[in-house]
Amino acid sequence: MFFAALFLLSVSVTLLAGDNANFRFIGFSEDGRFLAFEESGEWDGSGGEYATTYFINVVKNTFAARPSIYEWGSDGEKDSLRAPRLSRYKAGIAANLRKFKIVRGNLGKLVAAHLLGDHSFDKPTLVDTHYYESDGTSKDKMVPFYQGEALSPEYEPARIVFTTIEYPVNHQNEQYYELVLSSTPTKLKCQLNPGDTDSAEEGIVLTIKPDINHGDYPVQVLQKDVSIPPVRECPTSYSIEQVWYYEGKIAVFLTYHKRGFEGDDMRYMAVTAELANETDE
Repeated sequence: MFFAALFLLSVSVTLLAGDNANFRFIGFSEDGRFLAFEESGEWDGSGGEYATTYFINVVKNTFAARPSIYEWGSDGEKDSLRAPRLSRYKAGIAANLRKFKIVRGNLGKLVAAHLLGDHSFDKPTLVDTHYYESDGTSKDKMVPFYQGEALSPEYEPARIVFTTIEYPVNHQNEQYYELVLSSTPTKLKCQLNPGDTDSAEEGIVLTIKPDINHGDYPVQVLQKDVSIPPVRECPTSYSIEQVWYYEGKIAVFLTYHKRGFEGDDMRYMAVTAELANETDE
């Protein structure tokens, strides 16, 4: 039992090794009605490649078309399949970019970001680590390990305050937006496993509160989940990563975690809207 416990301890790190998708914002259409973004990476476990490009109706906060999907190598597929499959994937993307008049690189303005590599607000804990020097000397050392615990109780990554206007000289104080991400009051059934009694998962409520010329404006609900769509599978947590603004429209890119083969996998989703009470003055 002792050695069995040691074995379980030794593989626990591997079992937590899920994969994080890479993100690429492709751009808005010139009128801001549509946008496209891509997530890509390698699966945990098999190591095969994947990529998905999403096409979003910004005003309606819905998919404008079925996502373009590329998958290869998940079950030891032949190398000869990779190039034609990738070619079809790129052709599908190009067709939808033309259809919705989405312009590559037309990104608008990045107004807020909390990237995965930013641990500025995370509290480190010291962990005893065993390593080897370049000369082969074995050493143990306490090193900082960032687990995501907030460094300051005042810091709340699910609440972001930003402005869409920046004056080149004087600091502006007439227009702000407060973006708040929270979970749904009750657990929602995951559509991937509707008959599974343990498949109730987190949904989101994303709101934005304008403060324009110090007026009292109502909260605008950008999204409130009533069910978990199959494309999200079974998410367990969410966070705001990037907020983009273009021509009175907003695109909030969230990361979410779902159960993977070797631990939780991280993927991306977008919440979009036309801002109420928006002004460019």
